[in-house]
Amino acid sequence: MEQKRPLLASIRPRYQTLLYLEREALKQTRKIISIFPLGKELIKRHYPHVYGKTFLCYMGIERERFSPDLKAQKEKLREALSLSKRKYLLLFVGYDIERKGLDLLLKILPDLPSHIKLLVAGKEGASTERVKFLGKVKEMEKLYALADLFVLPTLYDPGALATLEALASGTPVITTPFDGSSEFVIEGLNGFVVEREEKALKEAILRALDTPFDPYIIASTVAHLTWDNYVDCLISHLEE
Repeated sequence: MEQKRPLLASIRPRYQTLLYLEREALKQTRKIISIFPLGKELIKRHYPHVYGKTFLCYMGIERERFSPDLKAQKEKLREALSLSKRKYLLLFVGYDIERKGLDLLLKILPDLPSHIKLLVAGKEGASTERVKFLGKVKEMEKLYALADLFVLPTLYDPGALATLEALASGTPVITTPFDGSSEFVIEGLNGFVVEREEKALKEAILRALDTPFDPYIIASTVAHLTWDNYVDCLISHLEE
């Protein structure tokens, strides 16, 4: 959904056209399906006149691809990328790194214990001893399997798919309340939801270091997010 922007941006022809198309599409459609509660909340906030025909159907996850079973190959997968098994690996995933919060994560990294290393998937960059840029990655399931912790200090995300994929893979997550997928993060069981600021993020990572997460318990927290359930929900609303 097109978000509100500063005044100068709002008067641009492209922005006005997108807003018009969005308003007309929402007005004329019979039903609106949101795949996350945050999307439904945005409809209520910006288009209250169509909120009554907005319904929630959670999206599914590729269960066969993203599975905690891959954790058994953790050391082998690390060796393939020349990553030490003694390192505690943080994983960041995203192309829009400014919105996703990579700058914040890089800022606090020097203050974290030296055995913590950051992997960045989705963006090219100059790697260092503590940060490895991987660019575009096709087999993301392998990265979730070899990572110790997925971190997404996002500024805005209606529902980060990477957050759900990490959980389905049995990898604990740290994200912010601005991630629509944060509703699936259970304090201490599969990760932490923190405010988007340096101290909170650093403290959460340190807590994760000392928390004995169970990959299969983590994966079970999103086990209900299947495409079969999504299709059943979709069909039930379309049949009404």
